[in-house]
Amino acid sequence: MHREQDTLTHLRSHLPPSPTTSPTSSNPPPLLLFSHSSFVQGANQAAAAAKLGYPTSFVGQVGNDAYAGMLRSSLINCNVNTSMLSTVDQPSGTALVLLQPKGENSIIIVGGANTSEEWQISDQVTQAIQTSGAVLLQREIPDVVNVIFAKLASSAKVPVVLDAGGVETPLGHDLLANLTILSPNETELARLTGLPTKTESQVQAAAEALVHQGVDKVLVKMGSKGSLLVDIYGNVARQRAVPVLSVVDTTGAGDCFTGAFAVGMLEGKSDGEAMQFAATAAALCIQRHGAIPSMPTREEVDKEMNKRDGSGSGNGSGREKGGSASKTNTTNTGTLPSAGGSGNSFW
Repeated sequence: MHREQDTLTHLRSHLPPSPTTSPTSSNPPPLLLFSHSSFVQGANQAAAAAKLGYPTSFVGQVGNDAYAGMLRSSLINCNVNTSMLSTVDQPSGTALVLLQPKGENSIIIVGGANTSEEWQISDQVTQAIQTSGAVLLQREIPDVVNVIFAKLASSAKVPVVLDAGGVETPLGHDLLANLTILSPNETELARLTGLPTKTESQVQAAAEALVHQGVDKVLVKMGSKGSLLVDIYGNVARQRAVPVLSVVDTTGAGDCFTGAFAVGMLEGKSDGEAMQFAATAAALCIQRHGAIPSMPTREEVDKEMNKRDGSGSGNGSGREKGGSASKTNTTNTGTLPSAGGSGNSFW
């Protein structure tokens, strides 16, 4: 903990002034991702956001092996800015995906370069944290590093989104207190709270327990059952999963959802609208093989949403406050936020 505090103090002394001008829709603040160096969460989320048309930068560490070149090329091909992806003298992180016949998967992760707590955080990275639209973190890098990034972003009033996937240890208060959105799946939610998550009411109760620990919003990914968001004001938003004819590969679905939700948030969509947008993107993702290659383009997502709106099927989203629920159709409204953040991922 002393190392984290010393590093944070050093970083704060080198921070540039906060920006005084607000971004416009013609020049939106980028999304910044701090992440694992393998083809897992952070890289997938960065690719998803960039392919949806949002300027995205990736912050991470790779080794000096063949995997590093493959990762850089994959991200660059998706229009992700990799100028803050550094090379260290360790093996790159790798992941082995075990795909089952019905499209479900299990993933074995070898942490590699990003598991080191000795991250070299440059002035370029600290500048990016203060001027990005949001920061997306994952727990595939050490929590002590995530805490530094989250505190830097939070101090600049930049939204911080943490995907709970990665290590299975509890979240510390220093990290929770600096998060805007925490996004676990049902299994991770149960692990973080010690509460059951087998039913939707149990998922809601567990999400509310995390909100009571200091997080503004908890967004739970529930696979084929859709998603649920609880905020600090007691609001609950639900989104049904978008039905598909066949599931080919679910490997990148959760990351696609997270990346798309962040893009929607930065574009000024309401929580329900961003959830609908993300659900549509994830539905397209699971109908293809692979992770990064399966991420849909903005044109594909917009086309699918327009098709569903035109068919009168609705978006399947609902919002409650104080126990009453109603289904509502949503449209894309709002403006870009004025500040961005840092984390395992930036959009």
